[in-house]
Amino acid sequence: MQMREAGFQLDRVQNDLDPMDWKPIKSIGVGVREVLIRCVDGACRVIYTAKIGDAVYVLHTFQKKDSANI
Repeated sequence: MQMREAGFQLDRVQNDLDPMDWKPIKSIGVGVREVLIRCVDGACRVIYTAKIGDAVYVLHTFQKKDSANI
């Protein structure tokens, strides 16, 4: 995963800005968002819950492989 980019996007959240590419994940819960980070070999995802105070709670990170690469 491109950890530097993920860190940059989470820093945006901590500073009350939206990540550059995100969508709500209502099936997990209210306030849960997924950040999409495009990588050379697929897409990296960071799923986090809404900011509480100064903290952003990351629930899960993973790399989704392109079906052509499997």
